[in-house]
Amino acid sequence: MFGFKTEEEKFKLADYDRMKKELETNYENFSREDLIELAGKQKQELIVLEAVKNQYMRHLEQVIEHNSVEAYRKTVQKNREVAKTTSLNNDKN
Repeated sequence: MFGFKTEEEKFKLADYDRMKKELETNYENFSREDLIELAGKQKQELIVLEAVKNQYMRHLEQVIEHNSVEAYRKTVQKNREVAKTTSLNNDKN
């Protein structure tokens, strides 16, 4: 249908569908124990999702830092090249 390329994308879609079905569930017929168990499972899922989010955040921060360092290196290299060219031109005069 959508042409998902990775297993991760398929997993995310399946997870989304499961969560959507849970939201559509009528909880009025659940016993108190069932609701407590459900809340416990959802809490565990939130802990896992928080850990995944934190992992993605760390990776994103590393990527941003790497790109910033690379941009800085390119700027320094260009400045050095300009400085060499300028000093060579001044030495010729």
